[in-house]
Amino acid sequence: MYWYFYWVPHLESMYNNRLYFPKSFSIGTKELFQNIDLTVEKFYFSSLQSFVSFLFFILGLYWIVKRKEKILLYTFCIASFIFILFMIKTGDVFSLHNYYVIPYTPIMAVIVAYAINEIQNIKFKNYNYCNYYD
Repeated sequence: MYWYFYWVPHLESMYNNRLYFPKSFSIGTKELFQNIDLTVEKFYFSSLQSFVSFLFFILGLYWIVKRKEKILLYTFCIASFIFILFMIKTGDVFSLHNYYVIPYTPIMAVIVAYAINEIQNIKFKNYNYCNYYD
């Protein structure tokens, strides 16, 4: 947050050096919605490089909300809020470049890991694989 919301604007004003393209909230939001297909694609494929991983991400979010995992839910919400601000400030630059989603990928990976862990904990009733040959 310090780098993108304080230091980069400071460098731009002091030295006229644009390391990234800071936009106003209205322009950034407009540009994201103009490129909504590319913007959304950064999350459902580019971030985790797999549609299956994105499915686990959605499943993990569902379980986190359903089971009221407060720490994970609060972490996800805070990180998402900050990342949405970052997306808006970068505007169409976010939509057009795959690497801008990298800071958010670890948050998604933790939720995928939670989903995989929960799947391992599901108990399948009426299935007894150990007595297959009995």
